[in-house]
Amino acid sequence: MSVNGIYIEMSLKRSLDVSRWNQSACKLNGSSMESQQLNKKIDDTKALLYKAYDSLQKEDQVITASAVKSRYLGIDKKHYTLTQLLDYHSTKMKGVLKYGTLKNYTTTEAYLKNYLREKRNISDIYLKQDRLPIHAWF
Repeated sequence: MSVNGIYIEMSLKRSLDVSRWNQSACKLNGSSMESQQLNKKIDDTKALLYKAYDSLQKEDQVITASAVKSRYLGIDKKHYTLTQLLDYHSTKMKGVLKYGTLKNYTTTEAYLKNYLREKRNISDIYLKQDRLPIHAWF
């Protein structure tokens, strides 16, 4: 696939009869449901690759095929856990917050960790992984 002159090799995990492939259009020939679905998947993937390219460009990143592919796959950014966030907050706020406020944060941290351990049977969670409804806390 080509995105703004950058060639990215990817698999869409689909198989097809090679004789039905239109190399110049980069699409499957025909109007069958299978052709329409695969062509839509190709178009959707191209759109997401262009979006990845544009976001790298806006961030003034070096744009390479591997950078676009990594952004598309979501593996170029570090994802943080709840525990990392709590530790970061504790470190940064230790000298800033008053004792009572810091004590409240420490108590809340203990409740959060207990919730994960008791209700979810996990020790930590990626912040991007799960959005818990508020009623799940009570």
